[in-house]
Amino acid sequence: MIARGAPRALLETHAGRRALEYFGPPERLSEIEAAARGDGHATRRTGPSVSVLRAETLTPAARARFGDGAERATTLEDVFVLLTGESVE
Repeated sequence: MIARGAPRALLETHAGRRALEYFGPPERLSEIEAAARGDGHATRRTGPSVSVLRAETLTPAARARFGDGAERATTLEDVFVLLTGESVE
């Protein structure tokens, strides 16, 4: 078992309520990922995009620095990937 709780509690504890998803060239996604992590935000790679979690806590300056992203609700999949990792070894 990696975590236990009601779905809403798991989301609040691990991923927050909202995510901003960014699409673009790999170099740009790496820049956004590094900047978001430097600001203390968890990120998640999803194929051709990177999601910045806890988007509801991003400052206006961070949002401006990252550019336009597609806002979405976080999911239990976000929680699972955060807790287990993005790759299989």
